[in-house]
Order: sequence, then structure tokens, then C-alpha cells
Amino acid sequence: QLVALASLATNTGTAVLIRLQDDQFVQEAAYGRPPENQSDYSALYRHTMEKQALVTFDDLTLDPDWKSHPLARESNGLRRYGGTTITDSEGLTLGILAVHDPEPGNFSAESRQSLLHLSSLASRVFEAARMEVKLNATEAELDHAREAYNKSEAFYHSLVESLPQNILRKDLDGRFTFANQNFCSVLGKPLEEIIGKTDFDFSSSELAAKYQNDDRQVAETGKRFETIEENQTSSLEQNYVHVVKTPIYDRHGQIVGIQGIFWDFMEQRK
Repeated sequence: QLVALASLATNTGTAVLIRLQDDQFVQEAAYGRPPENQSDYSALYRHTMEKQALVTFDDLTLDPDWKSHPLARESNGLRRYGGTTITDSEGLTLGILAVHDPEPGNFSAESRQSLLHLSSLASRVFEAARMEVKLNATEAELDHAREAYNKSEAFYHSLVESLPQNILRKDLDGRFTFANQNFCSVLGKPLEEIIGKTDFDFSSSELAAKYQNDDRQVAETGKRFETIEENQTSSLEQNYVHVVKTPIYDRHGQIVGIQGIFWDFMEQRK
């Protein structure tokens, strides 16, 4: 779900997690429509590595720095790009977390911060995977691997809580299986009073039916859903939010639920 969060948090169509292997870029995970050949975007990835910092282009074709880059011809008409290096605890570059879109757009301060947070999580994931490869079958080393995995899981939940957006998950029956603290605050309920409930427990029948219909569309088609819709707060105030919903897959590739992320539309316009 890390690359899905990166795409949703930055409102871009595609996100990729790239591992650096023998000076080659290897796709570790992807969301949206990643390039069939990662070498197509090698110029952008190398540019990101050269900067060793968060790199964002609202429109590559208009950016004077990118137009002067000697490898700019490899961008293949891509318009919007954001990328940051993933490094280990010793400062070694392990890969890149990148998002891109065929349309130009603005990277807000919140989306830039989210991308940096997610790259930190990717570093933990890469380090945990690297340790697992090196493990021998001794009990002590296996315990070390489990500890690293548990820390990665804990870090993931910590990261989700640090993002400014509202994040939720539901199963195929419409029951909430996860909610970050921002979403709990919107409903005015603690997490334990949200898990297992449905939209009908917190919203009007009309809004709840609409939410669940959108969920079914995502679960049945496997496609990303995005809209501006009416939302009801715990104080019964009505406002409008920017919503993005995507499917959740299990390890067998089966859709087992949906993940939603939303934020205040009027605040975004400011």
C-alpha cells in the first residue's frame, strides 16, 4: 500500500518504488500505470539521485532547469514528476520513490511532506528485506527478522498518523477495518467505536448509500475512483471534500476491500 499512498497523497496517477541494483533501476512496486521499461525514466531517476533531495517538477516541459538537463529527451513527454532518494541508516542510496503524471499540476507543501515521510518508510522496508535475505536459519536471526518486520509495521501506522489527510479502509461488506486519527476526529469517535461499523452508523442514509455505492464500484472494477463530494462532520456540519478511493489486494491478487483518502476541498482551493 506504500506506493498507493504516495500516489493518493500527491494526487498523481502513478507511483513507483525503485530499487537500485548494480547501477540499474529495478521496479520493486508500482501503482497506477508505471512505464513498461524503467529505463524510459532513467534520466529523471538519475537527476533525483544527483540532487540527493526531494525533486519536484510541476511541468517538466516548462521548467528551465530540466530543459537544460543533458538527458531531458528521455522524459518521453512526461509533465509532472516528484521523486526522492531512499537511503539506509549509513547514507547509502537504496532506491527512489517517485510519482508522476501525464498532466501538469502543483505539488503542495503537504504532498511534498507526505512524499518525504513515505520515503522514510520505504527505507525501513528495504532494510528489513535486505536483512531477511542475509538471514541464516538460526532462531536468533529469525527473531531479529520478525522484530524488524514488526518495527516496519509500527512505523507504517505511525507514518499514516503523521499524514495530514484522512485515511480509512473498509472490507467488501463496507465495514471499517482501519481509520487514522484524523478520520476518527471527523467522526468524533475513537477507533474502537469505528472498527466493524459501516457508513450507515455515522452518516445520513442518503450519504451512506452514496459512499457504499462508490466503494462497490472500486471493488468491482479495480479502478481508482476520485470525486469532490459532500461530507458530514461529527457536529452535523456539511462540507465538501476531495476523495480518492482505490482497491486493496491480498497476496493472491484478490480485491479484499477499499482504501480511501480525503481532505477538505475548500482548504485545498485556498
